[in-house]
Amino acid sequence: MRAIALVLLLLSASAHAEIYKCVAAGKTTYSDRPCDAAAQPAVLPPLNTIERREGDDLAKSYDERLSRDKKARDQSDAAFLKDHAAKGERDKVIRKAIIDHRAVKGMTASEVQSALGSADETLPDGAWRYRRDGQRITVRFEDGQVSSVSTTTEKKR
Repeated sequence: MRAIALVLLLLSASAHAEIYKCVAAGKTTYSDRPCDAAAQPAVLPPLNTIERREGDDLAKSYDERLSRDKKARDQSDAAFLKDHAAKGERDKVIRKAIIDHRAVKGMTASEVQSALGSADETLPDGAWRYRRDGQRITVRFEDGQVSSVSTTTEKKR
């Protein structure tokens, strides 16, 4: 490690060479060698540098930003996984209800039709009524999903 530091120190020292400004026949040139014996090194302005301000720690602020970003991604991933698991559970319930020819809360209209077929009657409030095996099944919708399912036994006439 010390050898690398020594090499870098030597390289930086050799990089700082004198610059000479020469004017000959109306042309100005710059060189690392004097044009004549009386040549003086050119006075150049200092290189552009940015002074380190007290309290600036770029690595620390970068690490903090990465940590905040990772935390936000982790929260987003957790929310996605929770939603995905809930959707998977909903799909299982809906699939079983369709197989069992039942309507359950949360079904869409097309899922109800898959489970029970076309409604025998559409009520004025938009509810669907089915008649099956001596029962009246009333399915009510709210925001495109089943909000309630009620079953009553039909009276024999």
